[in-house]
Amino acid sequence: MPFVVELYFDPATEASIRDAWKAIDDAGISDSMSKGGYRPHVSLAVCDHLETDSLAQELSIFAAGVAPFRLSFPNIGIFSTKEVFTMKTHEFTLILTAAPNEEKADRLYSIFDDGTIATVEGVPQIHFHREAFSLESAIVSALLDLRKAGFDAVRVRINPKVILGAIGNIDLRERGIDAAQAAEMRARLASFAEDWESPEMNVYDNYDEEKAKLQTR
Repeated sequence: MPFVVELYFDPATEASIRDAWKAIDDAGISDSMSKGGYRPHVSLAVCDHLETDSLAQELSIFAAGVAPFRLSFPNIGIFSTKEVFTMKTHEFTLILTAAPNEEKADRLYSIFDDGTIATVEGVPQIHFHREAFSLESAIVSALLDLRKAGFDAVRVRINPKVILGAIGNIDLRERGIDAAQAAEMRARLASFAEDWESPEMNVYDNYDEEKAKLQTR
């Protein structure tokens, strides 16, 4: 069951939002908000797992230290379909701090069934295919499962995928591209996928840390 962390408004702001919902209803655009029993709010986070006790404490600390701020909405969006959230399968790898033995591996598999434990070039890891609303929530839920079994990860690896596909028929000659240029483009696209596997691209596995190192030099 997913959890949502919502931010509610002060009474005056909530009333003005409800007035906007009513105006949308009166204009014949949609009555889904005005008659749906919803309360105006901003969704701060959507997650698959949530420790409610610790979250309440953290939110209290957060709210006490943040001053009121102005919030602007550049446009109005309406959920016009019945299906609001779509679960997707996200693929990623967690690099473990230690390799699990057979007993500990069984413990891990008793908690999840969408990950595969392996050791690649001496590096213990778990490759996941996890369903979630977003990649971030998929990774967080996998980390929580990992810690339930007494393990932890040192980093996350997200393998980029390059998918080449035809979208309609495009005549490159009409765009001034001759056969030699087309062949060069094809070769560059083919090498692009290979470049992602080169050692130099490993910097993107921990981009923020590597960027910070460059900034401190």
